[in-house]
Amino acid sequence: MEIAKSLEMLGFSQRESKVYVSLLDLGPTTTSKLIRETGIASSKIYDVLEKLQHKGLVTYIIAKNKKEFHAADPDKIFNLIKEKEDIMKSILPSLKQRYKKTKDEVIAEIYKDKEGIKDIFED
Repeated sequence: MEIAKSLEMLGFSQRESKVYVSLLDLGPTTTSKLIRETGIASSKIYDVLEKLQHKGLVTYIIAKNKKEFHAADPDKIFNLIKEKEDIMKSILPSLKQRYKKTKDEVIAEIYKDKEGIKDIFED
């Protein structure tokens, strides 16, 4: 599976995955090079970089009066997923309790695609 698609499955937007993978390939770079590499419009590239910065996956330095963007270590993605897993574990009992209250009211369920079939077999 393509790396960008895998990142999208982990919660990245299509643009975020393109930019992050490009930063890994290019190394430290400017927005103009990122725009050429990714094909993302200049009006959108700054938003994408800001979102990746908030996730802790992109940093920048100012060199020669220009921002130079750097990709963070890919291990950071794994750490973000672990944090989300910990949050999910903490709220799961409460969610299950609420689910049990509504389970008796469901008369029929409709499943769609491969994920729906997986759900049927898991139930």
